[in-house]
Amino acid sequence: GAGYGIIIGGCPNGIPGIVPSDITFTRNHVFKPLDWKDKWVVKNIFEVKLGRRIRIEGNVFENNWVANQSGFGILFTVRTDGVDTQGKPFGVIEDITFANNMVINSTHGINILGQDEARQNIGQGKGFIFRNNLFVKVPGRLFQFLQNPKDILIEKNTSVSSGAIIMSENTTAGMVMRDNIFTLGDLGIFGSGLGSGNKVLQVNFPGSVVQFNGFIGEGEAWHPGGNTYLKKVEEARFVDAAQGNYRLQPKSPLRGKGQKKKDPGVDMDALEAAVKGVAPAAAPSKIAAELYMNDPVPPIEKVSARPLVAAR
Repeated sequence: GAGYGIIIGGCPNGIPGIVPSDITFTRNHVFKPLDWKDKWVVKNIFEVKLGRRIRIEGNVFENNWVANQSGFGILFTVRTDGVDTQGKPFGVIEDITFANNMVINSTHGINILGQDEARQNIGQGKGFIFRNNLFVKVPGRLFQFLQNPKDILIEKNTSVSSGAIIMSENTTAGMVMRDNIFTLGDLGIFGSGLGSGNKVLQVNFPGSVVQFNGFIGEGEAWHPGGNTYLKKVEEARFVDAAQGNYRLQPKSPLRGKGQKKKDPGVDMDALEAAVKGVAPAAAPSKIAAELYMNDPVPPIEKVSARPLVAAR
């Protein structure tokens, strides 16, 4: 699909309280050919605007760039296209599991809009699990949280691209980030008008838990303790990051730094089993190596005073 690869919800309906529910989306290769760039309307790879109890697992999401939207590949954006039993605007996204997926070659990663800012912040997005995903060549924002989403678990993921881990505004209650390997990039965990690190967590993420992660880059002084900090990606000692193998070598300083002295970062065995045969290549890493379009990070990444971007 050119505009959207896959979209759930997003169409006005008159059935009170209707919500697409109990959906499993698994073992799909959602792909945009690079020669569509500057020729077709392109928005994103996968989006949910209304839904509950959705499991997205074992998929390869590939190729997305800044065009008719801001370049996020995966979006969960509450839109109040439905109505409740009183006929008032209604919308919800809840109980979402995004696990064992690869996101390859997207300017930005995942955007969550917690409430519909176009409808007086009606609706609610809550209950998100992001577990054991690998992000390859996602140079911009890995996660963006807008309009008060709730209850987000980010666990055992790996991304070593150059952008911020999180860009946030407003409050996200109930966030847990653990057992990941992420590069801090220029901004790390960033809040609009607040800067990066501990202050953002105190103000925008009350009660959050950020522990047992491997963080790579500058920022240890202003990000939370209880994590392992490295200066350069090479220090992590991946088996072969250039070929997409993000297993840790025996002498990696990240070995045993996760919860219960386990390794942080993506479990490559589980991921490879989940996506085996999904993409038309012998190994998913070859897809990224062959097709990366080197899309530039938009200037908004560097300008903290400019507003964050909600997808429409």
